[in-house]
Amino acid sequence: MAPPTKSKDNLLLWCQKVIKSYDGDDNDENKEFKLKEIKDFSESWKDGKGFLAIVHYVFPSEEFNFKEKLIELKTPFQRTKFAFNYAQDKGISKLLEEDQFKDDNDDNQLNSLESEKLSIETYLSCFYHDYNKKLENEKIELKLKELLGNIDQIVETSVNNLKENNNNDDDDFEINDFSIEKEMEKIELIKNKLVESNKNVENKKNESSITKQKLMDLETMIQSVQDELVENENISKKFRQEIEKREEDLKNKIEKEKEQYEKHIQELQSKINKLKENDIKEREELKKRLEQERRAKEEILKKKKQYEDEIKQLKLNLEQGIKDKQLLEEKEIKIQEEKSEAQLKHREEMKRLREDLLNASSRNEYLSIELNNEQALKSDLLENRKKIQTNVNQLERDVDSEKRDLSQIQKAKDKLSASVKKTLMELEQETKTYNLRDKTKKEIEREKEILRQEREKEQMEKLRVEKEKRIAQNQLDGLKDDHDNERVKVRELKFTIADLDRKIDVTETDIIDETKRTNKLIDYFEEKAKIQQDKVKQRNDQRVKKLEDLKGGFARQNSHNSEQLKKEMERMSSLNKEKIELSSKDSDLQHQYQQERKEKKNSEKLKRNLDDQLNQVKHLLNLENKGRVARENSKTKLEIETKQMKSTLSDEHHKREQAKERNQTLQNDTESVEKKLQQSKQQFDQLKEQREQLKLEAISLDSEITNVVTEKIIAQSEADSRIRENIEKLEEKYKSEIKAREESKLQLETKQFLANQKLQDRIDQQKQLEQQRIDRDKELRLLNEKLEQLETDSEISDTPLQKLREEIRSLKIQAEKDKEECEDSQELVQQMESDIKRLEYEVLDESSEASLHQRQLEILEKKLREAEDELHSHNLQLQQQQIEFEQKIQKEKRRQKKEAAKQEKELKDSMIEEHQRKLDLLNLKFNRSKATIDDENKESDKKVLEKRKLLMNLMELNNSNNNSNNNLNNK
Repeated sequence: MAPPTKSKDNLLLWCQKVIKSYDGDDNDENKEFKLKEIKDFSESWKDGKGFLAIVHYVFPSEEFNFKEKLIELKTPFQRTKFAFNYAQDKGISKLLEEDQFKDDNDDNQLNSLESEKLSIETYLSCFYHDYNKKLENEKIELKLKELLGNIDQIVETSVNNLKENNNNDDDDFEINDFSIEKEMEKIELIKNKLVESNKNVENKKNESSITKQKLMDLETMIQSVQDELVENENISKKFRQEIEKREEDLKNKIEKEKEQYEKHIQELQSKINKLKENDIKEREELKKRLEQERRAKEEILKKKKQYEDEIKQLKLNLEQGIKDKQLLEEKEIKIQEEKSEAQLKHREEMKRLREDLLNASSRNEYLSIELNNEQALKSDLLENRKKIQTNVNQLERDVDSEKRDLSQIQKAKDKLSASVKKTLMELEQETKTYNLRDKTKKEIEREKEILRQEREKEQMEKLRVEKEKRIAQNQLDGLKDDHDNERVKVRELKFTIADLDRKIDVTETDIIDETKRTNKLIDYFEEKAKIQQDKVKQRNDQRVKKLEDLKGGFARQNSHNSEQLKKEMERMSSLNKEKIELSSKDSDLQHQYQQERKEKKNSEKLKRNLDDQLNQVKHLLNLENKGRVARENSKTKLEIETKQMKSTLSDEHHKREQAKERNQTLQNDTESVEKKLQQSKQQFDQLKEQREQLKLEAISLDSEITNVVTEKIIAQSEADSRIRENIEKLEEKYKSEIKAREESKLQLETKQFLANQKLQDRIDQQKQLEQQRIDRDKELRLLNEKLEQLETDSEISDTPLQKLREEIRSLKIQAEKDKEECEDSQELVQQMESDIKRLEYEVLDESSEASLHQRQLEILEKKLREAEDELHSHNLQLQQQQIEFEQKIQKEKRRQKKEAAKQEKELKDSMIEEHQRKLDLLNLKFNRSKATIDDENKESDKKVLEKRKLLMNLMELNNSNNNSNNNLNNK
């Protein structure tokens, strides 16, 4: 069968593209590398280069170099032989023979290729389908590699991050840059991770039954996060204690530095007093400094007001933290709802898997039916092959008989020519005897002319005989061509039978494999059902009894097929009732399922609320840290203020009391925040208990659903057994119809064969009669000529003339009889030909039916292959999904452990860094203030020295002036 036009055109386009890619450049002088253009499936492939190019394109390898093979293989026979053998090694069987490309005569080769047009087309379509399958497999492999690469990158990045964290641990303890922004970023990262985990859960909802385990893992994740939060709170308490200790140490340091600073101020005051005595300008500068310090004091008071505003904002932030806590609770409820939805999708996937199992069983049955049909068609093809062989043998016999007839015709011609020569010799002798006396020149010339005419007639007869010989040879050549065509058809049938055998073997093996797989799946589900039945025996005792009764009924039905049809109908009605009951139970289960969904939604809402509370707790911790930073900043500022007040004013004690009061208010605020945190912890524990109760309820509901599903599977298996019985009956009917058609076809073929034999016999008889008529016509002509000669001769007696006339009359009568017989035989031949045509039409009708059956066979084969490919791909997908799920679960577990450890380290490091950073900030501020004071002292010392130098210079000038005045006075 030729493929449809669209697929045929696509195949031709594909072949043209492949051969264009292998075709040499236009400038290339080597004609060996140039390939012929592909225009059809016959003439374009006679050089064998196209087959080589397609085999190399579909199965490229280092061993098979295209250009080298073109140089090595110089004849089409060698090229096709190599290409066909190489393709057969790769899994594509031969559909053509290399001998067809061996003929030196182009006409014979073209004829053979045109007869093999279909086989070339099917052979090339095998390469096309194989190439498309390879492309699809490569795409799937690329996608898998990309996924694995992404997973490996994620693992590598996580490992590198852990290593970097481990390497940076020692440095972190030394540096300890503790920043609130970093902590906020880390909390946001944790939130993003939770969001990503939720997204992963949503993406994996449509996957296999392992989603339940992933949900459990998510719950463990949430618990681990909660445990981490508890640990973080404990760590924060420890850090608070450490911070308080360090605050005390700082206070002691600050008091010591205050004493040193006071000493330094006293020294400055003593210097100022000295300078007052020396110069009035220095006093004015000191006054300016005092004014600057007063301005600084006013700025400090403004900053105090700003700090008080910040404290108010902190209180507002605490209120926002409580609101965030409520949002956490709502988020936890949403998570529980998502969990319920995931469980629903898991159940739906289980249903789909069961439906796939049922479809696989039905496909197996369908494949078995198609296998039986193919076997029947195979038997039909074998019978057709036998018939064709008988026809070929008959044709060979007919050719032999025709050769014998031709030899007989030649013998008869030879005899006729001999008899004609004899008659001529006799006539010559008679003419000599009659005309010995009265011969004249005119008579001699007339005899010569007669002899010439006779010779010309003999030559014409020889030419006619040669023409007849040529016609007979042409007929023989035509019969030989028919014989060759029939041999070609026989060979095609052999190939088709071999392909069918191979396909049947492949389908049988595939069906066996599929039956094994389905049996394994059935065993697996039966084991599950048994385990679940053991758990819930008390509920399903009555149902099991009913099923056992039904099984016993089915066994009795098999033993009494004909007698107990009525009982089967009654049992069918009972089964229908049970189906109705099951459907009602399904509706109840659906109602329960909806209730479960609602409960799960509520649990997810609680879960979301918990997440919101966790976020609020983290926010509160951040607020606490901010408060601590603000307290420390306020402390440092207060200390600076006290120092400045000591140097400038005596109202320092009053401000210290105010600062203490502010510290107390801040401590009270922190205590209230801690109380709120404890309350949030209690609420979190309550939500935890509620979630565990919901889990227990979900497990109980799952067990009930599995029990109902097992019952459904049992009912479906029983229905499948009934369907199989009906299919077997239909198969038997179909086989009986096929046998009847085959018998009718055989009868028609026998009739046609007999009719052909009769026709040939009649044709032979007609030919013989025609030959006899021709011989008699010849004899008549000869006798008429003799009569004319004799009538011209006057001396001849009347007796030979009368004899000749009688012979002519008898020959005419026989010729008329022969004509009548020829006409009768022609009428019979026409009748026989009409009968043969009628039989041929009947045979054509049956052959059209056979071709329809072949088309149906091909369609069924295609469907079989598609179903096999789908099953195979589905099984591969399931296996890959299982492997991927296991790998993902393991990777997620590892990742979660690593993330937990990483988060613990990060929290610890962040707390230590923050604490150390604050200490460093305090030290920096103290050092800066100290440096500024030292710079001011140095500047004041420099100015004093400069003033002293100026005074000394002035004193020297005064002395010099006085000396000069004294000298002048003395003079």
